[in-house]
Amino acid sequence: MEAENTGTGNEEKRSRRHFIGASAVAVVLVCAASAGIVFAYQMRLQRQTGQLDAQVNRGPRVLVEPIHPSKSARLYDIPITIRGYVETPSTRRSPAT
Repeated sequence: MEAENTGTGNEEKRSRRHFIGASAVAVVLVCAASAGIVFAYQMRLQRQTGQLDAQVNRGPRVLVEPIHPSKSARLYDIPITIRGYVETPSTRRSPAT
């Protein structure tokens, strides 16, 4: 009877140790995975920040069209487009009383 008790006690201790070890490994894996995600996100933000800084350093983007000289020295053909909007006043009508 004593032999049976010691055998089951060792098995319980082994299973408990196995469970604690597996739990510790799982915790370490979860921490490593979350740290990897955080580092990947940080690297992505750094790359994006570098790209935005480079864009700011290049200056504003302005579309430029060259001026085409005409036959006369005083006249130039300037390629432009004009987009205008007609402003209509909005007046509120008072109700007829």
